[in-house]
This record gives sequence, C-alpha cells and structure tokens, in this order.
Amino acid sequence: AAWDVAKAPGASRPMCDLALRRAGKACELAPWDWVVFNIRGAVQYRVGAYRDAISSLLHAAELRVHPSVTNLALQALAYQGLGDNGKAQAALAEAKRLLDGPDTLAESELAPLVQEARSAIEEHSR
Repeated sequence: AAWDVAKAPGASRPMCDLALRRAGKACELAPWDWVVFNIRGAVQYRVGAYRDAISSLLHAAELRVHPSVTNLALQALAYQGLGDNGKAQAALAEAKRLLDGPDTLAESELAPLVQEARSAIEEHSR
C-alpha cells in the first residue's frame, strides 16, 4: 500500500504520512528486506525528507545483491532534492543503464520513475 502512494508524485500529505508509518513498521518487522527500506526511502523522498530518503535507499541497496533501477532512480531524485547534482546524475545514469540493459525486463513502473528523475535533473541543470 505504501508503494502505491510513493511510486508516483501527487499523493496527498495525509496519504504520504500513513504510507510512511506503514513503511516504517514494515522496516521494523522485516529488517532484512531491502524492498521495505526502498519503499520507506521513496515515501521519505515524496515528503521532502531527502537525507532520510538517502539513508533508507542506501541501506536498501546494501541489503540487495544487485542494483535496482527503482532504488537508483529514487536516489537520483533524493540527491537532486539535496542539491547534489553530481550524485544525482551518477545515480540516474546507472538507473538508465540498467533499465536499457539486455538482462532487465522493464516493468511498467520503472520507466516512469526513471523519466521523473531525468526530468527533475535536466530541469535543474538548465
């Protein structure tokens, strides 16, 4: 339920707050599961808690064996929110590389998130 709120912009603040509480509880219940930390990072990004988002997303990346397109796109957005354009561009480049790679089956959710990151970073770079 928290991912449905976090995966795209536009959710209301009360919905994001509920999603953040749910994701936080999931992290307590499953501290080994990278997905719940990734979702918490996504919700934290959506509410503007960029440093917290980076912390959650980096922890999720540590728990996962292989890089995640979703995680990298969210890292790019959070780094952009912090004003760290270099790290944002590096994370976005890696996300695009993975998304376009031959071993990736592009899920319908991934491309829009990468496009959101691309748009945010390109807009800031102008």
